Amino acid sequence: MLVLLLILFYYFFTEIRSTEVSAAELARIYSTDLQTADEKFLNQEIELVGKVKAYFEFENDNDLLEIISENSVVSVFCILIDNEQINKAKNLTQGTEIEIKGKCLGLAENIFPNSVYINVNSIK
Repeated sequence: MLVLLLILFYYFFTEIRSTEVSAAELARIYSTDLQTADEKFLNQEIELVGKVKAYFEFENDNDLLEIISENSVVSVFCILIDNEQINKAKNLTQGTEIEIKGKCLGLAENIFPNSVYINVNSIK
C-alpha cells in the first residue's frame, strides 16, 4: 500500500508540475534551437510570464493574446478558448504584466508566421 501511495505521489508531482518561463526566453529558445525548445516545452504545461502586447478578436476563430517577446524573429501568442479567459484578456491593456498557465503548442504558422502558441488554461 505504501509503495502505491509513493508511486501516486511521484506521478502527481512530476506530471502536474509546470515549467515557468518568460515570453522573451521562450521566443529566444524557439528562435535559436527548435529541437531543444520542442523537447523542453512542446505539449507541456507551462507558466508563461510577460507583458501584454495586443489582443486579437476573431469572429470565426479563437481570440489571441500576444505577449511581448522582445524577439524580432519569433512572437508568442496565447489562444483563448474559454469565455472567462476571453473576458479577462479583453480588459488587459498593453504593457500589463501577466502570468498565463497553459499547454505549449510549439512553433506554428497558424495565423501569424513564426509564432509560438500557448493554449490558455488560466490568466492571472
